[in-house]
Amino acid sequence: MKRITKITLFALGLVAMPTIALPFTFTTIDPPGSTFTFPFGINPQGDIVGHYVASGDTHGFLLHDGAFTTIDFLGATSTFARRINPQGDIVGFYAAGGITHGFLLHEGFFTTIDFRALRPPLLSVSILRAISSAGTLPSVAATMASCFTKAPSPASISQAPQ
Repeated sequence: MKRITKITLFALGLVAMPTIALPFTFTTIDPPGSTFTFPFGINPQGDIVGHYVASGDTHGFLLHDGAFTTIDFLGATSTFARRINPQGDIVGFYAAGGITHGFLLHEGFFTTIDFRALRPPLLSVSILRAISSAGTLPSVAATMASCFTKAPSPASISQAPQ
């Protein structure tokens, strides 16, 4: 009986405690013309990356200081931005020619990062989902495969109208 009384008093104490309301701000993240938006990464400065769908096409995006920037890898059928580090480096993946490639977007230039199988041919999927503040790219696939990069190419990025 003492146990039930103690549990009941504890439960009543929890109910009677004042609730602390934390101030939250909800922000809509909708690039112009988008039908679906998927934010995936945020850095300490509040920059947000992800992807959105507009007219059936999938584009990566960066939301920085309230302005959207579309991120499209040149020649890709779709681009997905996944993470951004404190320095503003963005990693993700894109599809082109039926193969999914990883990318690093650093200072306006894309670098393709693909994983090769231990035995050829090239893996059909290379997805980057993280980047550290030091710029390293942790990846599970790297333990199963050797990694190679292609020379950096200029990014196809466009500022969305506000």
